[in-house]
Amino acid sequence: IEDVGCSYASDGSETGTTSTEPPAPPECMWHQSITLAGKVCTNDQVYPAPWDDNKSMWFFSTSTECCAARNGCDQVVDNCPDPNQTEEPDSAFMSIPGPRTIINFEGGSQAYTDILAESSGWMMSFFGGSTRMTNVVNDNDWGIKQDLVLKVDLAKPSTISLQARIDIGEGYETFALFVDGQQRNTYDQRITDSIGELTWLPVRTSMDAGEHVITLSVMKAASRPEMFPRDYSSEGSGSVWVDDIEIYNTQ
Repeated sequence: IEDVGCSYASDGSETGTTSTEPPAPPECMWHQSITLAGKVCTNDQVYPAPWDDNKSMWFFSTSTECCAARNGCDQVVDNCPDPNQTEEPDSAFMSIPGPRTIINFEGGSQAYTDILAESSGWMMSFFGGSTRMTNVVNDNDWGIKQDLVLKVDLAKPSTISLQARIDIGEGYETFALFVDGQQRNTYDQRITDSIGELTWLPVRTSMDAGEHVITLSVMKAASRPEMFPRDYSSEGSGSVWVDDIEIYNTQ
């Protein structure tokens, strides 16, 4: 098992052919990875929200059971968070006092200078007469996850609203919004208007007061789709643009 997190279930012993692996706690059940290529089982918190509606199909008590359901694993990744681990306050969290804060990338609104520091795979781009954030497209690299990260400290319960221009292809990518690792909004195809032209889509979700990590993720398919290369407009370009982030109090 490749330990990339803090597995409080591990006793430090090696796992052999006869597993003594203890059952996972409910918050860290094992499942197929959607962020790594190949047959990979993990206990991270990144998976499609509908899986929660049929846990017996998608989740397993041990990595051994997860791999057995897939006729073996190429890799097992233990990424279960430690509930006893305490974290130092993170100065990267932007204070949002309310009642309304606008974050754009023109420099005229609330600045967020650290936005690129933890957002590997995203960059500033000038598009449609405005500066926006967009992911870096690479159709030679599959099974990756590109995260645009915002860390906010909300004084009151709030809603985040943003504009997204989504030009991804079904079977190629998925675009999703996460709050504290929980998947909220998910899109698996390009968003167009009534005549088939790309259009801006409002994306919204609500949050309680306190610190939150908001992640906008473009998740590439685990392997190159059989219909590759992208010969039709419906297959998209693999790009997502994000702009006009607004956070406003809901109470």
